[in-house]
Amino acid sequence: NTFTMLVPLCLLWLVASCQASSINDTSCLVDPTQSSCVDFHLNDTLTAAQISIICTPGPHGMPEMVGCSVWRICVNSSNAQEKASPYCKNFDIYKSLCGMMPSMDGCSLYADLCAVKGTVVKDCNMTLLPLPSLEQLRNDVKYICGNMSMVSCDECFTNGQPKSCDYLAVYSQLCQIMPSMTQCADWKGYCRVIPDWDICDGTSPNVPRMEMFFHTGITDYILFQSWVPKSVGEYAASLIIVFLMAIMGEGFRVFKLRIEAKWNEQIREEAHKRDASPLLLQKTISRSPFILRIEVARAVMRSLEVFIHYMLMLVAMTFNVGLFLAIVLGSGLGLLLFSVFRPVVPDNGVLGIIGDEDCCN
Repeated sequence: NTFTMLVPLCLLWLVASCQASSINDTSCLVDPTQSSCVDFHLNDTLTAAQISIICTPGPHGMPEMVGCSVWRICVNSSNAQEKASPYCKNFDIYKSLCGMMPSMDGCSLYADLCAVKGTVVKDCNMTLLPLPSLEQLRNDVKYICGNMSMVSCDECFTNGQPKSCDYLAVYSQLCQIMPSMTQCADWKGYCRVIPDWDICDGTSPNVPRMEMFFHTGITDYILFQSWVPKSVGEYAASLIIVFLMAIMGEGFRVFKLRIEAKWNEQIREEAHKRDASPLLLQKTISRSPFILRIEVARAVMRSLEVFIHYMLMLVAMTFNVGLFLAIVLGSGLGLLLFSVFRPVVPDNGVLGIIGDEDCCN
């Protein structure tokens, strides 16, 4: 019947079309200046295999190349916007790798297609992602890590000595943390093109930014590398902890004043024992008597007081508005709560040295 006759004819047509396509592919690789090669596209699987040759560690591989960093991002990313980006297309990555060195291992197909004078293949003229050179990235990372100690630097340096690493990834992490650095001009340049990529997204919960001005947001380093709020709940808990720290700081200060008042009274008693004459005591004692147990305890408490207040100061230096307000409000509330426990300091001074009133009444 007619149907059984049409099936073989359709199969023959498909085979002929594939053969013609194969011939056309081969002819464009041989002579890409043909007008029929304008819309030619190199086989995607074949392109991926060539990229793998270049970016896989080995005797002929160069995995540190910037294009290889982009390839790894595109292959491993869970970011749908990165996956859909035109800069994640295999030929775009292939061109970024081979454009400057078409004679490199793995670039033979690119050389046949795009390094020929007069090529008409449109893919050879596509706009690439404006990435810095590997040498520029190395210099920028070396400068930043040489002047500032940052966690990401450990990926490229051991005891100050450089080692193999993903320079684009490390450079992007450093600039996400401190985007105001002058060395981050290139980062800002390519991030204007791909702002939604993880290497550019300043709101990424994995990379806290170090902004030396008041700012809002939930992601900041708080005292320790591991204390980084990554959700609204974690940030709220951090605000409560800092708020309580500020209250405790004021409470500890009042507690220290009360203890100091008792110690001062003991010092006054010790001074009386040394000289029974208050008038003579007033004129001859230039310093309070040294009582070892009191001075040791005083030194410990002073150290604790400095520790608490400097910890709060370091939190304030995150310049996070929420954390700063938590310290201010906590200190104010702490002063209000503990003010009733503040000791009354005598007019004759905190050291309890006997004054004129004690002498003459």
